[in-house]
Amino acid sequence: MVKKITLSLAIALIAIVILQVKGKFAFGYDGGAPAGVANDPASGHANCSTCHGAATTVTGWITSNIPAGGYMPGNTYTITATSTGTGGNKGFEISAQSSTGTFLGTMIAGTGTSLISSNHYIVSSGTGITTNPKTWTFTWTAPATGLGPVGFYGAFAIGHPGTTYITSLIVTENTSGINESSVKTGFSIFPNPAVDHVNISYNLTTSSKVAINLYSIDGKPVHTLILLISQTIKQHLSLIAHLSFLLSKETFRSALENRLESNEILDIIKKIEETRNTAR
Repeated sequence: MVKKITLSLAIALIAIVILQVKGKFAFGYDGGAPAGVANDPASGHANCSTCHGAATTVTGWITSNIPAGGYMPGNTYTITATSTGTGGNKGFEISAQSSTGTFLGTMIAGTGTSLISSNHYIVSSGTGITTNPKTWTFTWTAPATGLGPVGFYGAFAIGHPGTTYITSLIVTENTSGINESSVKTGFSIFPNPAVDHVNISYNLTTSSKVAINLYSIDGKPVHTLILLISQTIKQHLSLIAHLSFLLSKETFRSALENRLESNEILDIIKKIEETRNTAR
C-alpha cells in the first residue's frame, strides 16, 4: 500500500514538472525573447522561426511619430509595435540599427517591454498575452547628426509552435535642419529638404509675434543671414571672396553674433580693410 502511494506521488510530481515545462514553452520567456532574433543586420537577420514557426514578412507592424521629413538628431520619438492575429500568446523583439548592423540611438522601455543585451534590443515582457490586436509602445532618442537612415528591425511571434512575423521600419535623417514635429495645423514649410530657399506659411487666429529659429545642418543655431546682391557673376564671386576674408576675422564674426548696429559693423569692416591694406 505504501509503495502504491509513493508511486502515485512520483507520477503526480512528474506530471507537475511536465505541465510547468509545457507552460513555459507555450507562453515564451518571462523576461522576453533572447537577444539577436529581431531579423536585424547585427544578428545576420536571425529571427524567432527556429522556435516559433516559419517566418512571414509583414508591413505596418512597426510605426512611429517620426515625421516624413526624417528624425531630428537628439529628438525623442514614440515607436509602436502592433501584433495582429490569433493562435497563441504574443511577443516581439525590435532593434534600431543601420543597414550594416550598427546600433543607433537610445531605446527606452515602456509598459510591458524591457531592454536586453546592453539596451540594444527591446522585447515584450510577461506571459499570457493574447489580445488581438496587441500594441506596445516605447520611446527612441535619435542619434547624433550625420549617421543617416535608421532601421527598426523586428520579429513577432504568435504561439509555440505558431508563426513568426518579420518586419522593418526605415526612417531617414532630417538634413534640412527643419523640425517638422513642431509644425502645427496651418503651418507649412516648402520645399523640404531645401537648398537655396524655403517658403514658410502659417495662419494666426489672433495677432501675435512669431519667432522662427533656424539651425544649420550640424544642429547649431543660425544667428545671421547674409544676402548678396550683384549684377554679374564676376561681382558675385568677388563679394563671396571678400565675405570669406571678413569671416576669417574674429572681430567681424563676433560683431555679427552679438548683433551690433550696422554703423558699428561697418567700422569694424573698415578697420579690417585698413589692416589688410597696411599688410600689403
